[in-house]
Amino acid sequence: MTIRGTFAALALLAAPLAAQQPTTERDSVRSGGIQPGAVDTAPWMVRFDSTQRPAGGDTALVPQMNQALGVDAEIRLALYELLGGEPVPALSRLRWLAESPVALDGANATGALRGREDLLFLLSQAYYRLGLGEDFRGTAEQLAGSASAARYATVLRAQLLLDAYRTGDYARVLTLARTLGEGEASPDVRALASLVAGLAAYQNRDYDLARTSFAAAQGTATPYAGYARYMDALTTLRTDTAQTAPALAALTALADGASGEFADQVRLTAAQLAYEAERYDEAARLAGAVGRSGGLAASALLTEAWARYKSGQMDESGRLFAEFAARHPQLPAHEESMLMSAQVLLQRGQTEEAGRVFQMVADSASTAVASLQARSATAMRDAAQALVEARAAGLLFLRDPSAGKTVALDDGAGTDWTTLAATFGATAAGDSVSRAGATPAAPAAGQPEIVALDDIARRLDSSAVVPVNVSRRIFYAQTSATGNATEYVTVAQALSRADVNVSLARYRLADQMYANALRLRMLTGLHGMVLAEQDSLNVLAAGLEATQDSLTRLTSELDVAAARIRQMFEAQTSAMLLLAEENAALVDSLRASLGGAVGPQELALLETEAATARAYQSVARTVAASMDSLIGRQPAFALRDSLRARGARLALLLDDTRNTVAATARAIADELARLQTADPENLRPLRDAVASAEGALGAAESRLVALVERELSARAGEMVATLRRDGEAATFGTASSAFFQALDAAGAPGAAGTTTSSRTPAGVPAAATVSATDRTTDAPNGASTSQR
Repeated sequence: MTIRGTFAALALLAAPLAAQQPTTERDSVRSGGIQPGAVDTAPWMVRFDSTQRPAGGDTALVPQMNQALGVDAEIRLALYELLGGEPVPALSRLRWLAESPVALDGANATGALRGREDLLFLLSQAYYRLGLGEDFRGTAEQLAGSASAARYATVLRAQLLLDAYRTGDYARVLTLARTLGEGEASPDVRALASLVAGLAAYQNRDYDLARTSFAAAQGTATPYAGYARYMDALTTLRTDTAQTAPALAALTALADGASGEFADQVRLTAAQLAYEAERYDEAARLAGAVGRSGGLAASALLTEAWARYKSGQMDESGRLFAEFAARHPQLPAHEESMLMSAQVLLQRGQTEEAGRVFQMVADSASTAVASLQARSATAMRDAAQALVEARAAGLLFLRDPSAGKTVALDDGAGTDWTTLAATFGATAAGDSVSRAGATPAAPAAGQPEIVALDDIARRLDSSAVVPVNVSRRIFYAQTSATGNATEYVTVAQALSRADVNVSLARYRLADQMYANALRLRMLTGLHGMVLAEQDSLNVLAAGLEATQDSLTRLTSELDVAAARIRQMFEAQTSAMLLLAEENAALVDSLRASLGGAVGPQELALLETEAATARAYQSVARTVAASMDSLIGRQPAFALRDSLRARGARLALLLDDTRNTVAATARAIADELARLQTADPENLRPLRDAVASAEGALGAAESRLVALVERELSARAGEMVATLRRDGEAATFGTASSAFFQALDAAGAPGAAGTTTSSRTPAGVPAAATVSATDRTTDAPNGASTSQR
């Protein structure tokens, strides 16, 4: 590499990357820039004017600072990260911009680039996607009330609506629903607002407003219309319990027109309503139509078994109770179904088999009670720890999933790819579109999803969160009658925040480590290049030194030659001067000796000879006086001096260059040594931030583990009480079967062959042979939305 190349390498080390731009129109075209002579109207292009250069001969091109352009680029990168499913990097980038004291100053002065409103919208979407409700609400409410951000209002209000319902702020739900209904929202958004408003009014027991809202939601062809009709039928029963028949008819018609799990949930609800209305045949028919492979199969199977039992269909009810017990041993109603199966056998006269089943129930209940009571606090804590580590603790606080009363609405509205891109004002290619007249994008509507037992089973099985030493049925039991469910909302939110903070801290650390690795790689290459140039300069210096040595020897030889030439010329000039003086003396002597004997012609000739002698004397004196100057003007002697001066200047320049390169090599080596240490200085604050975030995460997890442990212990206590009652009922059943077997053996009337359905032990109420109460599944009394 030449000296010019070395200077270019040093300039690369000191100049910012933004300065590496094409310096000529030809380079610009080659690198994909603007065409020569083209008019560039794009606001994001930085133009260079090569005619406006700093004085002093510096030809370096320095790009102009454009803060608005930088902010626009950062916001667009955050958008693409969100669209690519990377909310943590997007949140890190957006928080950095939002927390910068000067980043957004004048960032959108022209209105052509992305600015503060766009940043806040993306920041709210990152919070929403990561489940940071408090941060989302603060950012979204600030932005939704801004007139300059009206294009984002629809999406934000729809998300705020779902967030308010999830947190139980029903008054806020109704307010937001009105604003969405009055605005320019799409039909899907208005239907969603009406549905959630109806649910909020239902929870507030304002059934008139609930029915009005449900009627508005079901009047549109949206995915929410069917669920609105379903809730409207339930609300009708709340307002007038005598409307069971119309409600059943409405639910039946809705189920016939629906499909999938939603149709099963409607049929199950209708079956439970029919059972409460003592329309057992209809209840059995509706429950039997529910799919036997879905998450609602267990509740439907138990409902049908009870309905057929109440209608006197002993054979079928016994089969269904036995099927339920065999298929769902993990559910709390397992012993109850076995009791009813034994009771049916007893009523059919199959006393010996009934006795065996009753005894199995008694043994099972006794074993389960002993197992639950023997569970140590360590086992419960291990189970709670496993649930929290798998982030599955929310499964414990779902509302009656066996009956499908937990419904998940799509709360990701507005954060999907197409909606977010359209709302933000970008096409699929990422190009900016005109903001003028942009219509708010509608959140993507999704069919409400039923959260049922199969969803819980998949989650528990996929995460393997159930320890082997803890009964699985605890995880399928109803939420305990404590305040744990209410407290869970606050604790879970704190854990979500801690999770995000840890992810952010780790991402920033990893990002800086990656930047260090890139910088290390770049500096290693640059250090090798500088060392190579240093070697090249050393070779050049050696060549220059050899040349200077040769020039020194040549100078000595030229000095000898100059002295020799000077001596030669001095001898010749001395001889010439001597001859000229002799001639002048002869002329004077001749003129004196002749006197007046000569004529004018002779005198003129003598004067000519004297002038010639004087001329030779002048020439000899002139040559002698300018001897050094004449020799110095000769090419060989003149180039000797020029080469000597240039060699001296080149040596100084080479020394300066070598010193600069050596200093650069030392600086790069020092930076490499700093980056290659086990703990570089720029990583220490980030490592401390990770440690602090992980400490906060551990504290949040400990709080949730303690809460889940209390919930599991409370459920275990409630389950022990239920199992004891089932065990007592089984003991009564065993005694009853033994009593009837004794009667059969003694040939008592009504013994063998009796198939009456009213057969009970003497002196023992019929209800005593089963559980204390007919614990059929309650009919739905509402619905709720929850984050799945």
